Amino acid sequence: MHGVKRDRSKLTAELKAQKKEKEAKKLQVYLDIEKRFFTKRDANELNQDALETTTELLSLNPELYSAWNFRRKILSHLFQQNREQDAEQPPKDFFASLRIDAEKEGESLTEKDPKSERKRQLLQEDLELTIQALQMHPKVYWIWNHRKWCLQELPSEDADGLVKWKHEIGMVNKMLELDARNFHGWDYRRYIQSQLALPVSLRKDYNGAPFPRSLLDADLPTELRKYQEKLANDELAYTLAKIESNFSNFSAWHQRSLLLPAIWSSQHLSEQQLRAKRDEEFELIRQAMFVDPDDQSVWTYHDWLINLDPALDVLDREIESIGELLELEPDSRWCMQSLANYLTQRRKEGDLQEAETLLGRLMVIDADRKERYADEQRTLKA
Repeated sequence: MHGVKRDRSKLTAELKAQKKEKEAKKLQVYLDIEKRFFTKRDANELNQDALETTTELLSLNPELYSAWNFRRKILSHLFQQNREQDAEQPPKDFFASLRIDAEKEGESLTEKDPKSERKRQLLQEDLELTIQALQMHPKVYWIWNHRKWCLQELPSEDADGLVKWKHEIGMVNKMLELDARNFHGWDYRRYIQSQLALPVSLRKDYNGAPFPRSLLDADLPTELRKYQEKLANDELAYTLAKIESNFSNFSAWHQRSLLLPAIWSSQHLSEQQLRAKRDEEFELIRQAMFVDPDDQSVWTYHDWLINLDPALDVLDREIESIGELLELEPDSRWCMQSLANYLTQRRKEGDLQEAETLLGRLMVIDADRKERYADEQRTLKA
């Protein structure tokens, strides 16, 4: 009735009870599905019903790796069944937005048959399942792992075996647009690149190091080297775009550190040219350092660059630059830590004393790591 106040404590208790009851029902549904799954797994039921049970379970708990493992076992069994495909709708094109016309990429390797089409349909359904799962859980390793397996099993659409991997790069690009720092996505991207790097027509009998380390291999066939050099430079441009969008991207910096040594080696640069290339990277990382001096990924990459060529003039220049930054950011932990490290490497007169002073300041502003800095001080005095 209007004007009659309701008992808020009673209302709150009722809502809590309703919420608790709802959660209990959801939990019971999950437990029933989980029990059904383990029953089928223990009985080794490798059929469509068991597959659907894993679908139900994984839609609720995509981190249950045993369900993904059993799902792959079921699918592998279903692949081997030589049966006509049931009358049903043709499989959906789950890559519609990424589709590359297979006819432009190469002719089909074999005539289609019911068995291979059944396998393709099952795999495409699982690729769609993983896309939906990744949209909700983009940092669950087991989803990425299952998708990798699906693509390994998916029959190639072209003679070079590249079409499916090109589709997949498009998918990864979209995922990294949503979260540019998703390290699972970057790790998966490296795998896809390694598959794109070996087209059947160019690989010949090459069984050397995986891309991009393959560019360091003198035995890499000439045509394959040209192809991989372009692939590496395209990927380098991709990392730069991601870094320029947001300097705080550890995975993009890491990807860059994997690509550059291979690219530079393949270019057969002179020492002067190589120094110029490294200086370009120092300039890029210096911009990042001054924009966000508290970003660990920036300092990790800077340390990697220094260790490529710890020449005295390089150390002098970078110590001076970091010293200027420290004046602007006097409490920057990473700034002090890196400066102490490089002073210790250089060891000019007064460097060790300055490094010891910096470590003392770090013990105050970064007390959680006080003992670590104290150990470093003791090492300097030893």
